[in-house]
Amino acid sequence: MFRRSTLVFILFALIVAGLIGYSQFVQQQPPLEITIAVTGLAKDWVNVAATRFNATSPLVNNATTRVQIRVIDANDMDVWQGNSGWTVQNHPVLWLPASTMALNYRPNNLSFTTLEISTARTPMVWGGFSSRVAVITKDGQRPFDWGAVNETLVAQRWQNLGAPANWGNVNMAINDPTDSIAGVAVLLSGTADLTGSGTLARDAVNSSDFNAWATPLADSTRNLKTVTPAQRMAQPGGIANGFGLLPEVQWLNSLNDLNKQEPMVFHYPGFQFVLDFPLALWDDSQTTPAQREAAAAFAAYLVGNEGQQLAIENGLRPVNSEPTAADALFALAEPNGMVLAPDYGLQITIPDRSIVETLLRALD
Repeated sequence: MFRRSTLVFILFALIVAGLIGYSQFVQQQPPLEITIAVTGLAKDWVNVAATRFNATSPLVNNATTRVQIRVIDANDMDVWQGNSGWTVQNHPVLWLPASTMALNYRPNNLSFTTLEISTARTPMVWGGFSSRVAVITKDGQRPFDWGAVNETLVAQRWQNLGAPANWGNVNMAINDPTDSIAGVAVLLSGTADLTGSGTLARDAVNSSDFNAWATPLADSTRNLKTVTPAQRMAQPGGIANGFGLLPEVQWLNSLNDLNKQEPMVFHYPGFQFVLDFPLALWDDSQTTPAQREAAAAFAAYLVGNEGQQLAIENGLRPVNSEPTAADALFALAEPNGMVLAPDYGLQITIPDRSIVETLLRALD
């Protein structure tokens, strides 16, 4: 007759073997794939985060279903202009655009609801090679902001501002506003500075003052509206671009190569449009409970401690705090004018879509 202790041991061993077998069975089943469509400005971060998350073999549906996150590209402007190709039958489960603006402007047939109002942040930042910034600011006598930049743009050629003739035309680098929310943010910042208000009215963008401001900007940026302007400036000969207003994350990720051309100078604009990277879930009757649970789990990871640290390491600011001197990308940029906890200036309210469309036509 078995002793009681022996029987208990056998039962325990059977339970452990059963659990191991069940775990192996679950791991061998095809995973539930959750597709997340991500703006280019956050893709490096989300790719790393998804890899880390997937490596934990996350389970949903009462621990019966393994989850895998798959990251795909999404252009915010394509989505809110109705050119994404997404339908009720063909769409990502999650969407992470650069700005809440994209969510607000999306077509009504795209059934997204917000899971996280923000997963990371990046402000817009003025940046320029030190020699060009010295001319723009008159050797530091005025701020590196829209007032000085407007005067520089009107001059058209650096020589007209007392600079060497071989500097050529005044060229301001921006992301293409027809292809990037970051480009739209430039137009919002400039228009807010022109009107003195972060709340943009339709009358303001139809005025003669606005046209006078927009024309030199359009002339200066006509050939420089690219999705990777900081990378372009970092290439040999890129110093001809001179300066630009770009998301902080783009400057940070190209800073080493930019400084090889000439030391950079950064400044935060007086009117600020912070890109806030919301996370949205496709929400209709076909979205299953398992998909919802998986989406919520990845959302929690992105805004959790590990996900936020990965955001910092990829040049984005966390949602509820600021980088520290221990965060290499930000600390290395401090001598150039980046600030760990900057003054974000006056915040710009997301305007009516028709106002943004008027701004885009101004740069055609």
